[in-house]
Amino acid sequence: HGGKGVGKDLICFDELVDFTESQYVFISTWNRTTIPGQRCRVVSTTNPPTTPEGMWVIKRWAAWLDPKHPKPAKSGEIRWYVNISGQEQEVEGRGPYYDEGRQVLAKSRCFIRSTLEDNPDLAATDYGATLDSLPPEMRAAFRDGHFDAGLKDQPFQLIPTEWIRLAQKRWEEHPHPPNGVPMCAIGVDVSGGGSDPMMMAPRYDGWYPALIEIPAKSIPADSPGKFAAGQVIMIRRNQAIVVVDMGGGYGGSCYEQLKENLINAQAYKGAEKSVRRTKDGQLKFSNKRTEALWTFREALDPTQPGGSPIMLPPDQMLLADLATATFKPERGELVAESKEDVCARLGRSP
Repeated sequence: HGGKGVGKDLICFDELVDFTESQYVFISTWNRTTIPGQRCRVVSTTNPPTTPEGMWVIKRWAAWLDPKHPKPAKSGEIRWYVNISGQEQEVEGRGPYYDEGRQVLAKSRCFIRSTLEDNPDLAATDYGATLDSLPPEMRAAFRDGHFDAGLKDQPFQLIPTEWIRLAQKRWEEHPHPPNGVPMCAIGVDVSGGGSDPMMMAPRYDGWYPALIEIPAKSIPADSPGKFAAGQVIMIRRNQAIVVVDMGGGYGGSCYEQLKENLINAQAYKGAEKSVRRTKDGQLKFSNKRTEALWTFREALDPTQPGGSPIMLPPDQMLLADLATATFKPERGELVAESKEDVCARLGRSP
């Protein structure tokens, strides 16, 4: 009981994947008590995510749920996490640890996997037959508890989930850049600080390494553009083209700094009008953002002659971000869902 700011020693979430991560973190802030010795806990129950909006759960409990995690945890195992310099990191035990001279304590996290057999009352009914009759992707999620297999496409999803998974599978078979293929481009999303990190996406023709994330806390507020340009120059190889996202107003300074240093930089403005068409020439694009997304969809299409050349790192959040946007045909144009609407659904910027 009580309004915002009133401490609760127990907070419970049901179907956690139906919440955004920001909602979960915000509400959990009031998990506290003034009673000495009182235990405080946040307990959540959930089925695996079936839409991109719930994929953050896999990232937050990656040690238990992500099969690619470098240090997997067993069901019921306790791990400890602390936020230092704006980045969450796993540590050994409660601490204390230090963040810019300030003492911080780690918080524990655990995941307990459960199946129908763990509920004897429900297992004694014919609910198992109901789960058996579900479509394959829902059966994998709700019956088998596979957190990496239940994602299903939304109506008018712009990039099919299976195409992204196939690109990630190709990467796993070829986890290094192809011999003799230079870095040809770097996509740069500049941050002005706050909570959003700076992101860089290099590529070697169709092969992409893991995204490079610069924590927001590391970005100086008085010179974000100069700092961002320096980060780009440090990773740039082979005279790669640098494509700077100008949305949000933070890319301009970075772009100018790169130009001043004779770096081949191009400005990307998603809201600008596009003059291109789909590969079959049938439809125009409403803007550059739709063009970029749809062109990448075409590159991921496994049915094209020779198959798709795209290889993407096996990153669950990357999969969620690519699978989120929807589209609609409108007066002979393809219109991608706006970034603002995507952000509202995800609870974060993709």
